[in-house]
Amino acid sequence: MVEFTNSLFFVLGFSVVFAILGILHNTVLQAIAYDVQIWLARIGA
Repeated sequence: MVEFTNSLFFVLGFSVVFAILGILHNTVLQAIAYDVQIWLARIGA
């Protein structure tokens, strides 16, 4: 039973971290990501 709860918290921890990273990317880093996307489009095209 202990292994199950440890595994559950491990998965929940990763989910929370990646959810927070996704929120940060969509809000705070949106302008920076857009600039990088423009440069990548210039280089790739």
